[in-house]
Amino acid sequence: MKYYFLVLLSILNISSYATCKLKNDTFKIGWTAFKTPKKVGVSGTFNKQALGLVSHTASSIQELLKGASVEIDSNDVFTDNKARDGKIAKFFFSTMEVSKNIKADVSKVTDKLIMLKVSMNGRIVEVPMEYTLKGNSLEAKGTLDVLNFAMDKELKALNQACFAKHEGKTWSDVNISFQADFDC
Repeated sequence: MKYYFLVLLSILNISSYATCKLKNDTFKIGWTAFKTPKKVGVSGTFNKQALGLVSHTASSIQELLKGASVEIDSNDVFTDNKARDGKIAKFFFSTMEVSKNIKADVSKVTDKLIMLKVSMNGRIVEVPMEYTLKGNSLEAKGTLDVLNFAMDKELKALNQACFAKHEGKTWSDVNISFQADFDC
């Protein structure tokens, strides 16, 4: 009888570890693109995004992230400036090949990095993102280069449309980030 009690206790103990889950509505994507020769940042997000988790609960935040994905409607860009949002959507994202959506899949999670496979403009590029965990809050940051996605003509079109405000310079590197809170 004592043996069965210990087995039951260990099963309950194991299942109590598999309790990490994403807190609803805490997942947020951010980006910062750069303009002008002084490399002034312009930050924004996307209003429409669909997050997919392979498992809805896991033993840790890192386990929960493995295989996670997000699909983003690139035409629903938000920078808190409607005129700018329209130009980014029209001159940068609207001419992408294959799909107007951006897809990102977590391919690997280590102690310090999340490897993100980003699919945009018909290309897939792996982007390393450093992350920090503070309690049950995660923040990940990385940088991608839009030229790796064959978006040179889109970058030139955006630079031309915003030539005066960008002082003739729109940078190809974009800082990306995401954050989320978890119940663990």
